[in-house]
Amino acid sequence: MNENRALLIGIILIFLSKLLLLASTNNIGWEPDEYQHFMQLRTVFADFPNHLDIGLGVWAKPLYAYPFGLILRLLNSTSLVTIQVLNIMIIIGVGLFVFKILKHFKSNFLIAIAGFIIVNYSFLLYRSSLTALTEPLFTLFLISGFYFFLKQKYLISSFLIGISTLGRIEGVFFILIWVILLILQQLKFKDLLKNIVLLFLPLGLWNLAGFISTGNLFYLLNRGYPTTSGVYGYGNLFTYAYGFVVHEPILAILFGLTLLSIFKLYKDRKTKVLSAVIFMTFFIAQTFLYRFGLFGTAGIMRYFISVMPFMIIAILLGFDYFSRKYNIAYNYQKILFFIVLISQVLFSSFLFDRGGYLQSLLLWPSLEPEIVEAGEWVKNNISAKEYVYSVRPEVLYYAERNLTNSANRFETEWANGDTGVYVWAENWGSMYFKPSDFPEENIIYRIDNKIIVLRR
Repeated sequence: MNENRALLIGIILIFLSKLLLLASTNNIGWEPDEYQHFMQLRTVFADFPNHLDIGLGVWAKPLYAYPFGLILRLLNSTSLVTIQVLNIMIIIGVGLFVFKILKHFKSNFLIAIAGFIIVNYSFLLYRSSLTALTEPLFTLFLISGFYFFLKQKYLISSFLIGISTLGRIEGVFFILIWVILLILQQLKFKDLLKNIVLLFLPLGLWNLAGFISTGNLFYLLNRGYPTTSGVYGYGNLFTYAYGFVVHEPILAILFGLTLLSIFKLYKDRKTKVLSAVIFMTFFIAQTFLYRFGLFGTAGIMRYFISVMPFMIIAILLGFDYFSRKYNIAYNYQKILFFIVLISQVLFSSFLFDRGGYLQSLLLWPSLEPEIVEAGEWVKNNISAKEYVYSVRPEVLYYAERNLTNSANRFETEWANGDTGVYVWAENWGSMYFKPSDFPEENIIYRIDNKIIVLRR
């Protein structure tokens, strides 16, 4: 079969299979952050241009908020599915860049297409592609920047890496890596300076826009992730290592074998070492940050989505090296790859099975029915003129609200006596109030003691 045709068939099959899985989730997100991001997307172009500043926030991420917010506005969409479908397409794009990188280094089609498939069926990337989170877009900019770096198109690469920081602030970490890589390329000083300017320019413009909006000279520092240690807890040196063993055991084992052979490579050595180093330095940095509870890191495995493609490239270049060195016949390569790919696809699918093992780690999309019911009740019974405060962003999502007439917070406003409608939910709300704390005369709707809606 023609290689381009085979790749196209792979793209179509993966896209359709993910759409089917997405349909089975019944318009439910994977975690609360999705709903909060969606609220920001729905708001940034509402009542234009009065809420554009929402997209400037480090939590909102302008690279994500403005393009996706505009798409939602143009489509008049009220569903997470719109962004989830876009993220499926983005992760397919990430896979295509991995395919192109492997082909760039003369890997055969089998190895290159394996890279594309593994990107789409690595559990962490697979799951991420079905969410409305920000990591897929950030990952696309990183891997495309790496591709153009390998092509020695350094200005394009620096631009992409620089602008990636607007998608997730940890892009600053990759800026520092790129500065080192550019220095090692022994560019002329003028060319090096151009690249460094492109790397840091997006951050500078973002901070300038924040300063103009708020008057805060150090907007990104003061309005970004917390610098106080322990805000989201502390980890240990093995938290993320254990996470990889649980979520990505096949790739973790293969990457370990890759590291053992990393200094015995021929012409692919530079790229393989570079890919492995990018992955490992990010892994070590995140472990260090979580160990000391710094900058909002919270032991979440999705932080590693952005470097999974680098891990996969290192693994496959290692396989390419061994297959050439030991003259592994192409038919045997097919068998080996078939075993690895089927195992990876089945493993990822098995983790999605709510009846599978490691139940507490599966994170299948689920939501308490009373949360959905509360959101629909607010939509049908509360005027858009009344401000709604909720401890859960999911309630506001199902009420089809945005941040012009609602807020995902509760305790401060209630304590201050602010007027409006309040939605208390047992899960998060119990950290601040008990049902007995609320005067009965303020209660306008209740679902047992799980949901309480109050008017003040």
